[in-house]
Amino acid sequence: MKKILRTVVQNPSTRLSILLLILVFNPIYSFSQISGTNDTTFNSGDFGYGNGDGANGNVWSSAIQMDGKIVIAGEFTSYNGTSINRIARLNSDGTLDSTFNVGIGANIGIRKVVIQNDGKIIIGGAFTSYNGTLCNRIARLNSDGS
Repeated sequence: MKKILRTVVQNPSTRLSILLLILVFNPIYSFSQISGTNDTTFNSGDFGYGNGDGANGNVWSSAIQMDGKIVIAGEFTSYNGTSINRIARLNSDGTLDSTFNVGIGANIGIRKVVIQNDGKIIIGGAFTSYNGTLCNRIARLNSDGS
């Protein structure tokens, strides 16, 4: 068996054939994926364009709180048709958490959101005011959005 393998590997045309097989089939094997499906239980109020739609603009950042709720931030001004300026908190099922009160929110887009260990939320972006209070592109919010 060793002699046959040595002969096959030493033969230049056989080596080229093996190399071509590796090059042809390796990318197919390496990059193939099983088709995934959308989790229809998350934000079930989003039925598609014009019907719920989640955020109506870019979501640039998200963070998960210890209780499983999700804070999203970006350039949106509504979520599933409810007006909310550039930051929102979602329940674990993707519905809007109405207890998160941002007031008038940020005047311009939020690029990053981070949750501190104490539950307070740090936001950063292009905004210069949050809920009517002047701030220079960074703010710390209470855990309720205020």
